[in-house]
Amino acid sequence: MAKPVLNTAGAVGVVEAAGAGIGAAAVDAETALMAPVTLALAFESAPPVGESRGLPPGLVLSLSNQSGHRWPTGFPGRLAQVVLVGHDAVGAAVWAPPPTPLGRGFADAEGQPTLAAFAVRQTHDTRLNAGETRSLRWPLPAEVQTVEATVKLWLVAPPAAHRLGLTDTPEAKPRVVAREVWRR
Repeated sequence: MAKPVLNTAGAVGVVEAAGAGIGAAAVDAETALMAPVTLALAFESAPPVGESRGLPPGLVLSLSNQSGHRWPTGFPGRLAQVVLVGHDAVGAAVWAPPPTPLGRGFADAEGQPTLAAFAVRQTHDTRLNAGETRSLRWPLPAEVQTVEATVKLWLVAPPAAHRLGLTDTPEAKPRVVAREVWRR
């Protein structure tokens, strides 16, 4: 049975119920409505004109928020992460930089991480602004031939889900909202 989906470019398509397979850009329609985000991956052999010449050649990922509000939005405990995995010529995972978080953080009076409702201050806000395109850059090891970039969204971030007793609920499980594959 086919079901409508939105791919990372926002185009509506149809994917068989068995799924789109590894590296497919499609996500389910419900998830896509929560994530108006697109991905684009490219390899730059030199930094763009006007940027620091000290940057090594590398992988550039552009994230675009196509909504009219910051993303992720809604419950202050929402979290998104950009996750990269690089594979060599035989398909073995050989490179995985730390995930890049998108979300907000809060601290209590002692400076410890806490939920927004118990916070005395916000510690960070790395969400994408409305209409923003943000470029992220990583030096890419020579043995990496393929990179899979995934944006995962938690409706309730793991620490908040734990504190609220929601760890085994669908809201506490990550959803893949965008995926892109780059090949050398």
